[in-house]
This record gives sequence, C-alpha cells and structure tokens, in this order.
Amino acid sequence: MLQSERTEKAPAADAAAEDPEKQALPQIIARPWQEVESAGQPIVQTAARWQSRVAAYARSSFLSAYAAIVDNTLVALLQALRLDDLFRRATPWLEDRLASLTGSWHVMADGRKLSYSLVNNTSPDFSIPRQYSAAEVLAGGAEVSGDAAGPAAGYSPSVAHFLSLCMKLVYEGEDIIQDTVEARWGLRFHNYFHTGTDSFTVAVPEGGGAAAFVPRTRAALLSSPHALILVFRGSEPTNLINLRSSGRISMTERKGLGRVHDGFFGALFHDDEESGVLFDDVISAIEIADPSGKKPLYLAGHSLGAALAILFAQVAACRELPIADRIAAVYGFAPPRVGDKEFARRFAATYNATASLGRRHAFRVCHGADIICHLPPLMLQYADAGKEVFITSTGRVLLNPKEVKRWHNIEGWGFIPLYLYKLLAGVFDRREGALRSLYRVFLLVTFPGLTDHWPADYEGKLRKALIRDAGGKSTGGL
Repeated sequence: MLQSERTEKAPAADAAAEDPEKQALPQIIARPWQEVESAGQPIVQTAARWQSRVAAYARSSFLSAYAAIVDNTLVALLQALRLDDLFRRATPWLEDRLASLTGSWHVMADGRKLSYSLVNNTSPDFSIPRQYSAAEVLAGGAEVSGDAAGPAAGYSPSVAHFLSLCMKLVYEGEDIIQDTVEARWGLRFHNYFHTGTDSFTVAVPEGGGAAAFVPRTRAALLSSPHALILVFRGSEPTNLINLRSSGRISMTERKGLGRVHDGFFGALFHDDEESGVLFDDVISAIEIADPSGKKPLYLAGHSLGAALAILFAQVAACRELPIADRIAAVYGFAPPRVGDKEFARRFAATYNATASLGRRHAFRVCHGADIICHLPPLMLQYADAGKEVFITSTGRVLLNPKEVKRWHNIEGWGFIPLYLYKLLAGVFDRREGALRSLYRVFLLVTFPGLTDHWPADYEGKLRKALIRDAGGKSTGGL
C-alpha cells in the first residue's frame, strides 16, 4: 500500500517540479529592489526573510561574503568622497606615469610612443605563440576538440587563446589596436565602435524598462583571411566603480529572448546622439567588411564585453538576421549573467544544441574566484548562459561540469591560500613583473572579488595551457 502511494505521488511531484509557478521564489527574493507588502505581518517575520536571503548569499562561499562586505564598503566610501570621478579623469595621466615607470610603451611605426591602458600596462604582451598563426587559427570555422562527443565539443584551445588576446587588446585605444592587428598580427582592422563618453542613466527601448546604469561601450571589428572577429570591451577600472555601485539590477521581458538585464540591453540598443545604435552600426559594418557574406563570425568579450557578445549573438538569432547563421562561436571571458533561465535556455538551444559539431558553440570562460562570473546572483532569478570553461588558479582548463563545480567550491572556500599561491608563483614567472604583483596585493586588500578578473590572467593561463598541452615553447614577440 505504501509503495503504491509513493508511485501515485511521484508523477505529481514531478509535475510540481516542472511547474515554474509552483517553484517560484518568495517575492522578497525574486524582486528585492521592490517593496514587499508587509501589512499585518510582524516586523520580525520581515527581518527574518531578509536575514535568510543574506545568509543564503553568504553561504555560497567565503569569497562572496568577504567581497560583499569589503567591496561595497569601499565603493560607498569612494562615492561619498567623489573619488570615482577623480580617478576617471586622472586615467590618462596615470597611464602615462605607469608607462614611464615600467618602460612599457607601445612604439608605433611612425616612432610615436603610446601608453597602454591601466588594464594592460603591467602585462602588455600581445604576441602570438608559435602553436598557431593569427592568419590561420580561424580557418574552417571553429575547430572541434578531441573530445567531440563530450562537454568539450566545439572548444578549441588555440581559438580560445587567440580570442582572449583580442579581448585583452580591445581595452587599448584605436591606434594601438590597429597597429597591433595589422603590423604585428598581419590581419585587417575594420572598425572601432563607441557609444558616448560617459556612463549614463536612461530608459531602455524595445520593451521598456529603465536601466539604472547604461555603460559606455567599445568594440572592434577585425578580419583574418578566413573569418571576422567582433570583440567587445569590458569596463575600465575607474568606470567599474560606477557599474558595481548600480543599486538596481533589473530585468525586463524581451520578445523572443526572455528577461534580460536592462543595462546590457541598453548598451547595445540605446540611440546615442553621438554614435547611434551600436547593434545597428555593427551589423552594417559586418556587411561592409564581408560583402560576400561567406566568412564565419567569431564573437568575444571580457566582463561587460562578454555579456554584450552573448546578448548580441542571441538577438541576431532571435531576429533571424542572416548574420546569425554565420556565427561560428561565442567566447565570453569573465561574463556576468545576462538574463533569466528562459534566456539561458534559448541561448543554449541556439548555440549549443546543434548537430553540426564545431559550429554555433558558445562558451563562458571563468577563472579562479572571479566574482563577476557569479553576478548578478542566482537568487535574483538570473542564470548562466553558455557552456562553462573553467580556468583554475593552478592553470588547469576544465570543461567537465562535475570538475567545474568541484573547483568552484575549492576556489571559493580556499580563496586566500590559493591567492597566496598565485602571488608566490608570480615571483618566478617572467611574464609577471613586480608592479603586477603589487596590483594583486592591492586588489586582495581592497576589491577581493576582482583579484582573478584581470584580462591578463585569462590570456596568460590559456597561453600556458596551450603551450603545455602542445609540449612546446612560445617564441613571443610576433
């Protein structure tokens, strides 16, 4: 009798699990930025709900709790003293001073010396390793790795590293990007896109929603003999303060997409008086760069740029634009979460559920204890989009979901000892100078959630893994 009752109840339980309305989060968790009706409820109950929500977030890892306290305290202090605006205005001066200190100038063909950005000043190596050539790495579409039937299907270590170089390079000014792409890589530079000059707050078109923060955006369009590369830049360190302090992380339902972060959507579709709509400009530039429409397109970006690459790819597919069929792969490095589970489901169905292995694959590449990969929190109904590639603090590149999950726990709870390990390892790494080590110590004390977020860490570890797995050495300097 008991066995029969269990059998009868099982389908009902499965049905309940499949019903999202029955699994809906409490209102105070689902929409924490809105006031929750608490009339007639004791204040103790309301406080208990908030306490439960904070405790759930803190339990996710030691890093989350540590970063939430330290980062938010410092951000509030910087804003109160108006130092964030001061840092942004002082950025060019700081870049020149650091270039003078380290001697890391970019020398143009005409003899001019240009300083690197704050992001790359301590690691301005944009050389192509001898394991591949820039002209041929994207030949024939995305390569299929040896584990074609497993979680690594469609992933290519050489493609991943090359696109990580591109996402690192796009943090530089237009002159340095063009010189590196054409004079040093032997490729073609087509366009440099930008929206506005500062971050701003604005209503978002196409479905409404008011973004608390619409970041200024930069992107570059390059091409090799075999493919086009569209790479979006992330936030500059001084502007990242504004991005992290945006109080309301809101989503709005978008037709055919699901619910999407308003700030990311606004970055692509805000009609800027200075530069127009970024999405439309990029589509036009791609059509001009390849009139035949035959070259595959690779999308990449870091941080905010990774979110924009993911969103761009899905919008193009949702609108059934011809360019969507040409997207061979999307590599998002350190990507924040872009939308809800419906958006993630649609994105996976578009780019990771094709019978044609090696094409239309999308990867979210995460490193160590990078907190940006975990934001906005899952409890706000956001979801991860794309197959995860995880780079451990020890330099391993993992694609197996079980291994990835295990290492997320190791990196989160073992953040301090692993970070000390990286500091010591940097002493013996010729690619890591003394100033980069000082950066690491500074971030550990001030913004611990960003210690593993640096573009150079992603590119450097992917370079080492590529060279190690190929059993060779990098020549550098190309």
